[in-house]
Amino acid sequence: MTNKRLYSRRQAITTLSAAGILFPFHRSEVESNNMDVHSVNYRMFGAVGDGQNDDGVQIKAAHAYANAHRLPVINLSGEYWIKETNDIVIQESVQWGGPVFHIDERFNARRENRFKVVSRTAPIPIELSAETKQSVLSQIKPGVSIIPELAPYKNCLLFIRDTNDLATLRTGYLSTVPRQEFFYVEEHGRIIGNVAWSFKDYTELTAYDAETGYLTIDGGTFFLSGDNPGTESTYWASGFSISRSRTVIRNQWVGLEKGRSDTSLTMRSGFYSISNAYDIQLENIRLLPWEIIRNGVRVVPEGTYGIMLGVVLNPVFRNITAEGSSDHWGVFGSNLVKNFRIERCQLNRVDVHFHCWNLTIVDSQIGYKGITFTGGGEMLIENTTVTGNNIVSFRYDYGAYWDGHIRIRHCRLKLLAPRSASILNFNLDLNHDYKHLVGFGRTIHIEDVVFDASSLPQSDEPLWLMSVPQSDERSQMVYFPYDCVFKDIWVEGRSQGVRLMRLPDFSKLCTLSSTDARSGHQPNARLVFSNISLEKPDEEKLKTGGAFHLQIASRNVQAEEILYRPDITIERCNDFVGDFGNQQMNIDFDHCSLTKIVVSKDKIKGNMRFNFCRFLPMGYDGAECAFQLEAEQFIEFLCCELNAPEKDGIAIPEWLDQLGFVKINQSLRFNHLHTRLGANIVSMLQKQGIKLNNDFLAKLQNQFELS
Repeated sequence: MTNKRLYSRRQAITTLSAAGILFPFHRSEVESNNMDVHSVNYRMFGAVGDGQNDDGVQIKAAHAYANAHRLPVINLSGEYWIKETNDIVIQESVQWGGPVFHIDERFNARRENRFKVVSRTAPIPIELSAETKQSVLSQIKPGVSIIPELAPYKNCLLFIRDTNDLATLRTGYLSTVPRQEFFYVEEHGRIIGNVAWSFKDYTELTAYDAETGYLTIDGGTFFLSGDNPGTESTYWASGFSISRSRTVIRNQWVGLEKGRSDTSLTMRSGFYSISNAYDIQLENIRLLPWEIIRNGVRVVPEGTYGIMLGVVLNPVFRNITAEGSSDHWGVFGSNLVKNFRIERCQLNRVDVHFHCWNLTIVDSQIGYKGITFTGGGEMLIENTTVTGNNIVSFRYDYGAYWDGHIRIRHCRLKLLAPRSASILNFNLDLNHDYKHLVGFGRTIHIEDVVFDASSLPQSDEPLWLMSVPQSDERSQMVYFPYDCVFKDIWVEGRSQGVRLMRLPDFSKLCTLSSTDARSGHQPNARLVFSNISLEKPDEEKLKTGGAFHLQIASRNVQAEEILYRPDITIERCNDFVGDFGNQQMNIDFDHCSLTKIVVSKDKIKGNMRFNFCRFLPMGYDGAECAFQLEAEQFIEFLCCELNAPEKDGIAIPEWLDQLGFVKINQSLRFNHLHTRLGANIVSMLQKQGIKLNNDFLAKLQNQFELS
């Protein structure tokens, strides 16, 4: 009878506990052999939930028991107060459902988070023989896919660092970052996670076990008190630290206690702080960015974060919301992140300070603080709206570089302030030595992007496709994409369109393409602008040489071989105004209307083609030629239309010479096939009784310059 009653009691406890019906059993009773426990809850260990007790003590004990006996924690209801308790270790899956946790942030610690998700296996320092070490070092380089000597460390995240070798020198702070890499090892030494750096030596090589199953933490609401201890400039921990690979956290809500506000004068290291981990997923979470400005004054000295990442491979963030005003700091703060993926999120910022490798942002909205990165690999931003003045800003302090391929498609930039804006902003200090080659991507493809100026209809600040530094006093090269395409770019909410870009002297640019090995007289890059809504030319600005849609600095005549030699295509762009200097390039215009083109008297070192274009020079008092065309090779026109400058809608005969390459019934420069005179020239000639002679008409129809 006694055994039967005990069995029934065990069965009832297990069933009710699993269902979230909790009983205040004493811990000693739970730990005795008299109970057959299949899951753990907090009431079983004495959690009170009265607002006075530090329930963190009992919660910590419950998880310790669950970890020791490899049991899940199933606690589907209740309200708990965590006060001075930290380092609640989680090593087994948790089902929280609806519990509410109140966290008193007055007791936050510097390095101890409230919850600590850790692996059961400690990191393993790897020791290799001298011969094996040299073999491994020779293989850790871009493009490696398998390192057989590392096969014994399969299912591990490997981290390598050489503190004696500098990866970068951060400007402003003048802080150094050592050379470091990380990747996951599969069967037979197969490498997952593109390697970006090569190594001559290392001071640390560590393996972090990636576990053999997923740990899931599901549910929970967290109310934070909003205050941090102390006033010194240091980071305080809160929430979760996650250093276990294959961890999934989902269905959580994080916010401030009702009636409380963020009053901290110090920084937070992230409610979710993830480090040294592989395959991490956060989904269906409402989170906070933290305030750094109050009443218009910056009160928190450094960046304060809701999510921090460091040495993380394959993190996925899905359906995360963390938004705020301009008073808030960016919710993300991270370094060394690979295969970073964001889906269906609304975040006030996405950021990797130093070295993100492979980034995907899809179906998301990014707010006031924008998208800020340095790094490389594949960048894909698709079907995403960014509020601010740049879709992507590459971080000034780490060299504003992207060593890889950039793809932005079907996106919208909602302009935030009446100042200059751009799709890509490569803002770096060209007088600072970052200790590595810096540049603006290997390839860039931008398609179907809208500048949304609905909130700033009166703004006439320039909108750029891409912003790059304009001068470089250093001898060090900066690399520029060898394939750069901008297509279908529009403006909504204001009448002014966009400008293209301003490029520095090509003698300061190179590409990272293998075509650099070709002859120094052959193109090695492509630059395409297609179907772009351009800014209307401003007559007053043109008088002073400003407002060019595409402006290229003149070549330093003392420079040796030019390493950036583009084929430039401009198609279906109207009212184009350009200054091409004397650089080495080929330029094709296709189905464009052209207002002004300037080439240096030194000539471009290439050719120019105009196909199905309309020449519509702007008449500003006939001061100078609108089309100053000079090329060392050839200039040719196919089926183009020539028009006279107008003033108040009326063609001015005296200004016809502004075209620069045609004198009626006298001369025609360059090569022409089926060139025709526009309606305003024909009308003007008819009014003046001027008849075109056959020789001039023949030149318009077919002229080969060398003949």
